[in-house]
Amino acid sequence: MSKHIDSTFKPCAQVKFANSTDEFLDVINGSPKNEYLLYDEEDKTCPLPGISVDDRYPPKKYFYIQAEDGEIIAAKTLRESPNNSEVIWSMGTAVHPDHRNQGYSKSLIHAAMQYVTTLGRIYAPSDFSDDGWDYLANVYSELHRDFPSLRILYSDDESDDAIKRLTVTGEQPYKLERRRHGCPEVIIG
Repeated sequence: MSKHIDSTFKPCAQVKFANSTDEFLDVINGSPKNEYLLYDEEDKTCPLPGISVDDRYPPKKYFYIQAEDGEIIAAKTLRESPNNSEVIWSMGTAVHPDHRNQGYSKSLIHAAMQYVTTLGRIYAPSDFSDDGWDYLANVYSELHRDFPSLRILYSDDESDDAIKRLTVTGEQPYKLERRRHGCPEVIIG
């Protein structure tokens, strides 16, 4: 990823950006309430499941929202695909249960879309969890209209052919339909 864009990127006011795992660790260490983020991302009892600081999938970029006391109450991670350098994976979005339904996920997704648009890359959201389908599936197509040139790939296939056939831009409205398994189906119009 471009160092210049990473160092100058500024998301909307409430969303903060950490350009690396080390930067995010500094934020985590700023409040004892964030210690749970240092443990296993698969721990379903964690208030922000899916958000981790491990180095299994470096490099990561972090978008986060903090409470006044420094607690991270919402976060989103991105990383470049190891399969196709044009593609940026959305690794997950999570909001602390005590802070849901306040628009935090929407703000994080908007900031991530803004970032990937700035890079001129393709945004590839992770598969939606059940909660993701309930709360976020419609948010993606809605926010995508703010970034008409952004290409989003709702597929696990990152081949050049798939990118040509399956990427969607925000220039026209669409909705996502849940499939039994795998990635959503995109319905244009």
